[in-house]
Amino acid sequence: MNILFLGPMLLSIPSEKGAVEDIIWQLAKRLTEEKVWIFNPIHLSANKIESCLSTLSLLAWCHGKNLVVHSHNPYASLAFLSSSVRPKNHIITLHYPPWVSNRAVENFVFLKMLLTLNRCGVKLTAPNLLISDWLKRRGMDCYYLPNGVDISLFNPNKYDLKLRSRLLGNDADVLLVSLGRMDPTKNQLVLLKAFSRVLKSNQRVKLILIGPKSGTYRGSFPSEYAIRVKSFIESESLKSHVIWLGEVNSKEEVARILASCDICVHPSRVEAAPLAILEAMASGLNVVAFDLPWYKGYLENGVNAILCKNSLEALTEGIISAIESSNDTDVRKRQQECAKKFSWDFLIADYKKLYASE
Repeated sequence: MNILFLGPMLLSIPSEKGAVEDIIWQLAKRLTEEKVWIFNPIHLSANKIESCLSTLSLLAWCHGKNLVVHSHNPYASLAFLSSSVRPKNHIITLHYPPWVSNRAVENFVFLKMLLTLNRCGVKLTAPNLLISDWLKRRGMDCYYLPNGVDISLFNPNKYDLKLRSRLLGNDADVLLVSLGRMDPTKNQLVLLKAFSRVLKSNQRVKLILIGPKSGTYRGSFPSEYAIRVKSFIESESLKSHVIWLGEVNSKEEVARILASCDICVHPSRVEAAPLAILEAMASGLNVVAFDLPWYKGYLENGVNAILCKNSLEALTEGIISAIESSNDTDVRKRQQECAKKFSWDFLIADYKKLYASE
């Protein structure tokens, strides 16, 4: 079987940054029995027309038998649909919801495109049940295939005592960590407001923020939201309790930081596929997050997470509850066990079945 991955065309692959790029790489390197190509030319504009035109350049040689196209860029798939190339299987994974745009016309066009692709035999997959169920209600066949985590990289054995001691300093006992680019959807301001309240009853806690301040993995200047975050930290005198690392370029370093912390707080308002949560869970961390429909199939309150109502007060209470149970030695083992079902080595069998299906 020959498998062609079409990337989002934003970052190089393999990548230490982009989530979708990492998903493609994790899949590709586990398909050891197949011949695999990755096509992901970098377009700084991320222009949809450029995506289609670039994909057309593949058509000169993409006529091999048993070709499977796994696209992570729906627009690039249009080039294959309009060509004479007929792959054995053509799969599109939607890493974001079809209603993501604020413009109704764009959402309508995108939905019609998905309907057309699906009726032409293209299989749709989604990394969460909310998106897959939404597409099914609109007459499309969609498979739920969760994203995975590399448990050989993210696990409690990455614990680094020297790193933990350096982060804690002499004035803290508990380390909270939050991963995400500086963007309103990631909700760091609400997290900081909740953390400020937590400090009123417990001063021996520190918060680590990881993620590019530009709000994107392709920018270099702080976003407007990052500037607001910085201003809040300063105005609330949180600098001695918040360690803002910004973008950490090495996943190995992220794994060491996670395993050396106690609690992951993930205050996102929208999260199509919570890779950061999976990485934290595999590292043995208790997870505090809002109780969002996006997490169905990933998180269960009281089992592998503390899920809160979507409010500042509830998030504060959830963090305090997690801190109070941070000395529970069974938490790390339980979280690691919960993460195993999302291991790429476990999930790869489901992907192979889809690639081989008629």
